[in-house]
Amino acid sequence: MWKDPHTLIFDRQGIAWFTLQLSNMIGRLDPATGAIKLVTTKAPDAKPYGIKEDASGALWVACNGAPCLYKVDAATMELTEVKLPLAGTTVRRLDIAADGMIWYVNSGMGRLGRYNPQPGEIKEWASPSGPKSHP
Repeated sequence: MWKDPHTLIFDRQGIAWFTLQLSNMIGRLDPATGAIKLVTTKAPDAKPYGIKEDASGALWVACNGAPCLYKVDAATMELTEVKLPLAGTTVRRLDIAADGMIWYVNSGMGRLGRYNPQPGEIKEWASPSGPKSHP
């Protein structure tokens, strides 16, 4: 049985995308047909949480249980895992800037992070409130 359906968004085609945190799944629902498709994350305790669509139509998912992000191919639902460098990283929310940068909050370590998909570069900055700030 599915557990903890979480964040839901609609893409530009009207498809609903959602995360299932405790099931380690990402799903989509086509409202026109009622068809639901689910994929399981590669990280065993990823706890997919926040989800956003980028300018190309790909979906990006935050991991609230493992140090990672996921890129989801909207057509195939193939997952590409982006491993974040610091153990203890948990990401609940992310957003995507106009320049394609993926910005995320490393809640587990009190940091702000940025992933640049083009070269695959990851940078993080400490919160002024410290590592337990849970931004």
